[in-house]
Amino acid sequence: MATKYSESIKENAIQMAGLIGSRKIAKLLDIPRSTIRYWINDNHKRQVNGWSRVNKYKYKERYKERNRAYAKEYYLKHKDESEFKIKNNMRSAKWRKTNINYLTNYQKNNKDKFKTYKAKYRARKKQNGGGFTEREWIDLKNAFANSCLLCGKTELEVQLVPDHIVPISFGGSSNINNIQPLCKRCNSIKSNRENFIDVINL
Repeated sequence: MATKYSESIKENAIQMAGLIGSRKIAKLLDIPRSTIRYWINDNHKRQVNGWSRVNKYKYKERYKERNRAYAKEYYLKHKDESEFKIKNNMRSAKWRKTNINYLTNYQKNNKDKFKTYKAKYRARKKQNGGGFTEREWIDLKNAFANSCLLCGKTELEVQLVPDHIVPISFGGSSNINNIQPLCKRCNSIKSNRENFIDVINL
């Protein structure tokens, strides 16, 4: 950033800035204050990185016994809980591995159910609340002739997904009165815009 200045000028400017401030030293040396601040920040980064490299292993060696004792104490305190989690995770992983076809087929045969789960999860994550059942979603699609509200294609041609009329990012809930059926393509085009269908139909 400031290659026309020598290293000695840089070092002196950094030291003096620590004593009288970067504004005054900038006036004294007739150097832009932004340049001096850049030198100070760059020097600080170098010092921090250098200290980390030198002291990282020193810290590990110095507190090796303390950290080991703490880890052992924590393990003994939460031994039953940890062992239960490990066994449960192993059991779940083994079940998933042996039933992978069942899981895949179940998800394919229950697409509407998984769509309601996904909508609830997104709203819960944003703390917007709301939710709808699989039955409500099916009834909503039937009310619109199982077709996309934007392009008009039916569910025989495309896959319909629940779209939030007022987007979750704008505070919309996952209640059924804030849901409309759109195909994946139209849902992507709409993105997080409000009243998009009304604007298109004007």
